[in-house]
Amino acid sequence: MKAFNNIFFKHLLSLTRPVGAADRSYLPIAGDSAAAKAAVTEFVESIGYGVVDAGALADGRRQATGTPVWGTPYGPYSNEKGRPAGEDAIRAALATAKR
Repeated sequence: MKAFNNIFFKHLLSLTRPVGAADRSYLPIAGDSAAAKAAVTEFVESIGYGVVDAGALADGRRQATGTPVWGTPYGPYSNEKGRPAGEDAIRAALATAKR
């Protein structure tokens, strides 16, 4: 499983929002086990984030260091509060990652 690797830890603390919030942030996850993805999704949602399924573990490279989804959607590190990144923004960033 690959999760939580693309967001700055201070942004992780400040961007939590309840289900249904217009400014809820999303995190990509990648993995090969449907059961593991379900468990991770449940956990991520319980701490205030939505989930974007980024595919198999091999697809996790699209959320690695230096890719468009790594940190950028949530704002610069200099802004410790960050900015919300919705589902569409995360999907778009994943889609532009070089293969």
